Amino acid sequence: MVVVVGVRAGVPVVRAWAPVGHTGTLAAAPAGVLVAGVLAGLCPTMCAARIRPVEALCR
Repeated sequence: MVVVVGVRAGVPVVRAWAPVGHTGTLAAAPAGVLVAGVLAGLCPTMCAARIRPVEALCR
């Protein structure tokens, strides 16, 4: 899989194709991943916050 990705990534460079991508997409993608990560981490964090430390160690 890594070789295929590397070969496919090199094709536009060899053929001198111009990259097509909107700057808004390039900015929104990492922001969306960050929001998804924070939201995915909230549920376990809130559940852990409700448990007393002594009970958490016994589980």
